[in-house]
Amino acid sequence: MSFATDDLGVLGNLAEALGIFEDGEPNPAWFGAPEASLKKMLSNPEQRQALIAFVDEAMGGADRSTDPRGVVWLPIVHIDDPDLTVSITVDDQAADNTLHIGIALSVHTSGAVESNSSLAVPLFRAKKDGGPNVGSPLLLGAKGGRIRLATEIVIDSGAPVPGQARLGAIGIEVDLPTYGGLPKEPDPVFGLSLTGFQLPGATSPRDIRVAADGVDELDDALLDLVLALVKSQADSQPANSVIAAIGGMLGLKSGDAIPDFPITLLPTQGVQAIANWLHGLMTQAASRNQWLGYLARLFGVAPPAPGQPVGFALGGGAALQLNLRVDTGPTGNARLTPTLGLVLGDASKRVEARADLFDVDLVTGAARALPQFGVWA
Repeated sequence: MSFATDDLGVLGNLAEALGIFEDGEPNPAWFGAPEASLKKMLSNPEQRQALIAFVDEAMGGADRSTDPRGVVWLPIVHIDDPDLTVSITVDDQAADNTLHIGIALSVHTSGAVESNSSLAVPLFRAKKDGGPNVGSPLLLGAKGGRIRLATEIVIDSGAPVPGQARLGAIGIEVDLPTYGGLPKEPDPVFGLSLTGFQLPGATSPRDIRVAADGVDELDDALLDLVLALVKSQADSQPANSVIAAIGGMLGLKSGDAIPDFPITLLPTQGVQAIANWLHGLMTQAASRNQWLGYLARLFGVAPPAPGQPVGFALGGGAALQLNLRVDTGPTGNARLTPTLGLVLGDASKRVEARADLFDVDLVTGAARALPQFGVWA
């Protein structure tokens, strides 16, 4: 009697990933040298796809997806309220012919304002079959390690009416390098999108997207239009609304402690204007605390007290905590460190795991992945 992976149910993909099965059939050579198969679990494309399929099925959550760049997003944690998903990203089409692995957060909001936002952070690289050897596995802060942020806000979810002005959604995308050495990494890529955009008198809407390696290559009028629309919406909505929170985080809301986003400086200073804005935002306690307050409102939780993390109750006495720490790095410059923690129990019996996701020099841009991780009981 013979077995195939189909006979093992969800464990079939795991057996394929481990190399116990090959092409759906048992691999008799595995038992004599299992390490030969295990060490190429990621580099071998068939084993890698089987591992992704196993994790996708075993987690029982949202299905994996593939973004327009061909990167697989594999959900590992999903929270219904707020609608937050933590995913592992797997990019087997990177320009350096290695496998890029990272972590990503995506959040969807609905109700009065609908939005979709995501943050993808690269962490490690691994060798692929037929690809070059990997010297340093750390990707963040190295060549090819690019942080990607995207936000889309739905303005009008209704059907377009011929002849009437309409804007379905607006979006902003930023693709930032974390490597500052030579040879120089490609410049930041900025993308602006207008979805379902219809001018008065037009019979049907159109989608407009502009992306360029540097802000100076973007059409200034389109840049001003998108950011002005976000600002006008943020100023007109209640303080606890999603659009007000997003506008506040981007420095596009009036009357708060966060520096105004440097719209007028982008055409002439490009990414340096954003770097200066981010430095001013994060190095001042008042603006940093207010930024965390906007982040909390975006996820529908109470803003934290000054200096405290944003907390998300997960049920069963567990809580997820997100914070931003700013100190002086070894270069003497301000250093930003986002932290993520998981707390179980209460003051009498408590277990806490906390990780510094990365730290980045706010002047030079030098970054390190996972500089610290610990568990306390």
